[in-house]
Amino acid sequence: MIHCRPSKGTDDAYDDLVAILEAVHPKLKAIIIHFFVGSPRVAEKLLALGCHFTFGGVVTFARDYDASIALIPADRMMAETDAPFVAPVPYRGTRNEPAYVVEVIRKLAELKGMDFEAFRAQTGETVRAVFGI
Repeated sequence: MIHCRPSKGTDDAYDDLVAILEAVHPKLKAIIIHFFVGSPRVAEKLLALGCHFTFGGVVTFARDYDASIALIPADRMMAETDAPFVAPVPYRGTRNEPAYVVEVIRKLAELKGMDFEAFRAQTGETVRAVFGI
């Protein structure tokens, strides 16, 4: 699980991360990019390295990541709350709770053009496969 946060409006930290992962990725069983907020260009590079991506409540109210979400296959995506921060719509401005992850899944399904239940099931399968549970 990698927490990587670029400077506002850039992919700078992700570019550094890609360089590091290119050197070590064959040694890693799974690479998960926590709370991905990068560009489609970076998403493509991380996909080529076999990464999975988690998305949080920000996807329910910001459109900055829609192009990256469209590019990433559903079976490489997972939802998270990042609680207690970044509560999704309709809970903006309140303490984020794990139960709110359903709103993230709902929005990701919409952005992927998938049925909610199908996307929910896919994310569950992805979580089980990636974490071996």
